[in-house]
Amino acid sequence: MNINVLETVQKMVRNTSITDLEVKRGETLISMKFEHGNSTPVQEEAHVVEAIPATETALETIKSDTVGFFYDRKGNAPDPIVKVGDMIRKGQIVGFISSMGTVTTVKAAVSGKIVSKKSENKEPVEYGEIIFEVEGA
Repeated sequence: MNINVLETVQKMVRNTSITDLEVKRGETLISMKFEHGNSTPVQEEAHVVEAIPATETALETIKSDTVGFFYDRKGNAPDPIVKVGDMIRKGQIVGFISSMGTVTTVKAAVSGKIVSKKSENKEPVEYGEIIFEVEGA
C-alpha cells in the first residue's frame, strides 16, 4: 500500500464523524483512529497479515497504465480472470481498469507465473501502481 492511498483515505474521512477505520489491501492491514471531526490520525498501526517469502529470481511486474478502479473479472463472472499461481502469456488480458465510464484492458507485459496480486477487485489504482508480480518463464 503506498502513501497516496493513505492520503486518499484521509481526505475521504475529512469532515465526517468517523473515529476508527481499518483499510486492508493485499497482505497489509492499516488501522487508524481519528479525533471527532478531524481527519488527522491519532494513532496509526501497520500489521503485515502474511509475508510473502523472498525468491532468488527477479520478479517482473504488471502495472496500471491509468488511474481508475481495478477489476479482476469480466462483468459479473464469479471467478477472476487470473489468480496467483496461474501461468500467463505476454499480451494476455489479466484485468480491467474503469475510469470515468471508460474501461481499459490490463494486458500482461511478460509471460510467466503470477506470484502475487497487489490490487484487489474493485479497488482504486493509480498510474504505474503494481497490480501483479510475475516470475518470468
